[in-house]
Amino acid sequence: MGAVFFMFQLYADFSGYSDIAIGTAKVMGFRLMENFDRPHMSRSVTEFWQRWHISLSTWIKDYVFMPLASWLRRGKMRGIALAGFISLVAFGVWHGAGWNFFAFGVIFGLFYSFEILTFRVRKRLWRNIPQTVLNVAGAVFTFSLITLSSIFFRAARVSDAFTLFGNLWHFSADQIRMSMIANDPYNLLFSFIFVAMLVAVQRFQGKYKNVEQFISDKSFILRWSFYILLVYIIFNFGIFNNKEFYYFQF
Repeated sequence: MGAVFFMFQLYADFSGYSDIAIGTAKVMGFRLMENFDRPHMSRSVTEFWQRWHISLSTWIKDYVFMPLASWLRRGKMRGIALAGFISLVAFGVWHGAGWNFFAFGVIFGLFYSFEILTFRVRKRLWRNIPQTVLNVAGAVFTFSLITLSSIFFRAARVSDAFTLFGNLWHFSADQIRMSMIANDPYNLLFSFIFVAMLVAVQRFQGKYKNVEQFISDKSFILRWSFYILLVYIIFNFGIFNNKEFYYFQF
């Protein structure tokens, strides 16, 4: 549960202050690129890195992956897989010189290489499976891989990550009670509710690409009811202490 919540914490933290930057820039007349595109809806690791931290992944694609892929083009799919592996290792190391970030990059590099090298085989194996089933199964499986791999990103050291992995599988019936999991069960319950809302919003964004326009087209009463509700949620559930954004350390 902690690993799953960390993924949503990291996304909300990073995409949140990216949105603050985008909104502040709009006030001054500048339009910045979007930095996230519904990453939790990704159906593969390759797709995830096209949707997550787009500013950095685009830079690495242009200046690391493309030159390497061109240099290794004689290797065909193996060359592309190797270029992707090196690029994702670079993505991990960009966050810090620790072995945990290196391991994080290596794990995702291996995932990416596997997807590239087995693409045709998997396409043949799954050709008779309905696309809706593939989309749901792919999103759940990818989110699980990302969540488990991000333990290396969160841990201070590789040894800490392995300790966390070792304790993931210890479970007792008592732990089902929320009072055993958190000091404030109501806060935990609200966390579940807001995570569900976050996923629902991402689904909504997939259907209506321009959410701003969608809201602007509504009547005055609906628009301002929505705005007031947002302000109410922020003032009642927002964090107003001096805690820094998690990604500020990078």
